[in-house]
Amino acid sequence: QGWTGDFMPKGASEVEMLSEDLTIRLGTEAAEVEVVYRLRNAGGRRRVTVGFPCTTLVPPEDVEYTDVTPLELEDYAILKNGEPLEFRIEPEEAPRPVPSSGEEPLFAEDGSWITRWHVSEIPFTQGETAEVRVRFRQGYSETAQFVSDDGWNSDATFSYTLSSAAIWKGPIRSGTVTVVADTLYPAELQIEPRD
Repeated sequence: QGWTGDFMPKGASEVEMLSEDLTIRLGTEAAEVEVVYRLRNAGGRRRVTVGFPCTTLVPPEDVEYTDVTPLELEDYAILKNGEPLEFRIEPEEAPRPVPSSGEEPLFAEDGSWITRWHVSEIPFTQGETAEVRVRFRQGYSETAQFVSDDGWNSDATFSYTLSSAAIWKGPIRSGTVTVVADTLYPAELQIEPRD
């Protein structure tokens, strides 16, 4: 399990997100994601640090015969007005979360956390409006469990978190989400919005 999305900025208190348009193409082997942001710098010249997260769920160390497919953002690219920006991958040093019960999480939503960030610097001139495009490919999250000779796999999942307006100047003015099912069995696809 795990998720990606939620474009996180630092130094963006004067930057407005005018729109966020997300396209997720669900293929047989992986999801292809492209998200286009229109950002406007309402203040003076600045550089905004942005991070795109990748999370992973790792089972407790004392559980045997369990495999978790770690999430990776493959072919990651970020562009400003069509020009590629450099990025670096930074690990997240936050401690592993533990549910309120005190027990270790096992394939539970509260057991996923950010393991690394794809970080870039975006320069803005005073009053500039820019298109920032992020695209990547991500394999589906699956788990496999075995007891003696019996084994089973979970459903393949993909999770994406939309941006929060709280970290930008003002509201996010508009947004679209488009999901295209290019899977072998599109009738079996389930989309489950969560709070």
